[in-house]
Amino acid sequence: MKPLILAAAAVIAVAVPAHAQQSPLMRGDVAGTVGWLSGNKSETQSQSSNDWYNHGFYMGVQGGWYWTDHHKTEVEAGLTTPIEFWTYRSFTVDGFSAWRSSVFTYRLGRLAVGQHYQFLRNAWVHPYVGAGVDVTWERSTERADPLVVYDARGPRELRPGGTFGPDTTVHVRPYLQTGFKAYMNRRAFFRSDLRVLVRDRLDEVLLRCGFGFDF
Repeated sequence: MKPLILAAAAVIAVAVPAHAQQSPLMRGDVAGTVGWLSGNKSETQSQSSNDWYNHGFYMGVQGGWYWTDHHKTEVEAGLTTPIEFWTYRSFTVDGFSAWRSSVFTYRLGRLAVGQHYQFLRNAWVHPYVGAGVDVTWERSTERADPLVVYDARGPRELRPGGTFGPDTTVHVRPYLQTGFKAYMNRRAFFRSDLRVLVRDRLDEVLLRCGFGFDF
C-alpha cells in the first residue's frame, strides 16, 4: 500500500495549489460505469496462440473532487465477474515432453486514485486525460487436466488433474487514461474512457462507459 499512499500524496500536492487559481463551476462528481477488460497473462507460459484474455466484464464506481474547472482528483473502486483463461503448457520430465491443459479463473477487485485534466470550461462535452496508481487484488483458481508424458510406450499419466488455489496476488501499477464527459443537462452526464495499465509491459486495457452527476 506504500506506493498508493505516496502516489495519492503526490496527486493532491499537485492539485491543491491550483485550487487558489479560480473557483470551479462544480465541486465534485460521482458515476457508475461498466466496461470490457483485457488482460495480459503471458506469465502462464501458455502454448496457445493468445496471451490475453479479452472477455472480462467490469463494474466500477468513481468519485471525483474538482480543485478547478480543469483539475480533478478521482478515486475508483471496482470488480469483475469471473474471467476464464485457457492455457496449454509443455513440461520436460525425465527427458520427455509432457503436456497439460488448464483453465484459470480470475476475479479482480481494484482501488485506484488519479489526477485528471479536463479540457474546456462550461461546455456540453469535456474531453479529459488522466494518470494515477491502480491497486488490483487478483484471485485465481486453476482447473488442470492430468499431466501426461509421451514416450516410446505411448502416453502415460504422471500426475492427476485437479483444482488448485485459490491464490491471491496484489498488483500495484501506474495507469494512463483518456475519455470524455458529455452532459445531458446541467448536472447529469454520460462518460466513456479508455485506460491502460503497465508494468514492464502493457498489462491491461479497460474500455468502459457509464452515467453520473455533478454536485
